[in-house]
Amino acid sequence: MSMYRLATVAALAAALGACGGEEGKKQIIPSAQLEDPVAYFGMQMCTCYEYAPESGGPEMLGVAVETTTDRFSAGSGIQETVVRYRRNGVQFREDVFRATDPDLLLSATRIGSGATEQLWTYNPPLPYVRFPAKAGLTVTAETQMKLFGGDTQKVNFRANYVSEAVDGVTTTRGDTEETMADAVRTSYTFAPGDDAQGPLDRTSDPFRWFVPNTGWAKLEFELDGKRSEWVLRNVRPIADCPTDYATRPTDICGTTSTN
Repeated sequence: MSMYRLATVAALAAALGACGGEEGKKQIIPSAQLEDPVAYFGMQMCTCYEYAPESGGPEMLGVAVETTTDRFSAGSGIQETVVRYRRNGVQFREDVFRATDPDLLLSATRIGSGATEQLWTYNPPLPYVRFPAKAGLTVTAETQMKLFGGDTQKVNFRANYVSEAVDGVTTTRGDTEETMADAVRTSYTFAPGDDAQGPLDRTSDPFRWFVPNTGWAKLEFELDGKRSEWVLRNVRPIADCPTDYATRPTDICGTTSTN
């Protein structure tokens, strides 16, 4: 992260700390206003985030803020942001987000492809990242989680925020090189609601390390039966950002080497 960004984030944190007293742990609604949720959460349209394995190696993981859709907005017609995750060009996950003040809301998650594909929807959407993201924050919510073709399940969602250094994560954005210092690691859990019956289809989500106005500096995923961590190496525009949800771009995020 550049010194300017570090100073800006530090000043913002100091200002927020001076604005209020001790915060509770449940559904904290900050008093500060988030002027640009899209920029804060790293949801600028047609942006490719390219990651390399933290352990080293030639593989690449691309996270593409690629297109929009209204098919998961419960009939409201709201256009939401589709984020697709590909390893070496092969998609393994898709998230549908809505950047708001104060939350980056998650409406749907698609994992796998073909015969193994699973699609979950959340009503209401989940507060996946909350502004201001900082250590010690705990966000909880209730939602109806539905697996496509299955039953609707009432679940209690919980996100815990912990400060963690991401030293050595150096990212190229155009002609600028930024070195990350600290991030907020977020863990996600799903627990049965009060009237839930039977086991949940999902119990957790991978860790993510968030940096304001950048997005995720580091990601964890379970791929090929094992967990792996990926660090952000490059941020670039997508050359032919699709306008239709079903269209596959020719510029596939994560297929170019950044090592």
